[in-house]
Amino acid sequence: MASVRADLPAPSGARLINLPRLDNRAIEELIAGLITRFEVEKGYSTANPAEQTQLPVHAKVVPVGAVLSVKGPAGGLQLLRFGYLRQAGQLPQLWSSGITLSAGGPGVNPDAGQVDEAISAILASREAQDADIGLAELSVEVIKLAYVDSESALGLLKAMGINVGGAEAVHRAPQSASASPWSGGGAQGFGGGQGFQGGQNFQ
Repeated sequence: MASVRADLPAPSGARLINLPRLDNRAIEELIAGLITRFEVEKGYSTANPAEQTQLPVHAKVVPVGAVLSVKGPAGGLQLLRFGYLRQAGQLPQLWSSGITLSAGGPGVNPDAGQVDEAISAILASREAQDADIGLAELSVEVIKLAYVDSESALGLLKAMGINVGGAEAVHRAPQSASASPWSGGGAQGFGGGQGFQGGQNFQ
């Protein structure tokens, strides 16, 4: 590992990049794609334990994947790390941090500037993949929820971007049942037999 001058503070190299509306699983898949891209295209690999301590994670950030490292062209050690952040009332944000460790002192990892382009490419590929999915490839699964407030659960699922379009039909079903002319158990249309009271027409 390259030596680092102790008299120079290590730059955080941290950035927050706005993302579209994605649930946590989709963000983790996006970051997995980023890691694979840097491994395949730039030769990064998982950093050793000593190197990983050079890129701490902020308390509000959810880290995803391992710290990546690669030898830079000038002999320094380049590190990258990813995660995500959610804040109330805002879209999710991808967190990236990249530094270079060298004998001349720490600096920002130049590869960190390619994260935006990589994110755009991965999201475009994802959209193209989703657009090509036919109805025959989709499946329906009923998930039973016990001890859950249905209204709150549906609101949470919608906020996560999950399609819950069938929920309206579920809510309408009990109302339709209560409005049935056969509910109530009393033959109201024949109550009292009024058409035949007194037998007046047959006296």
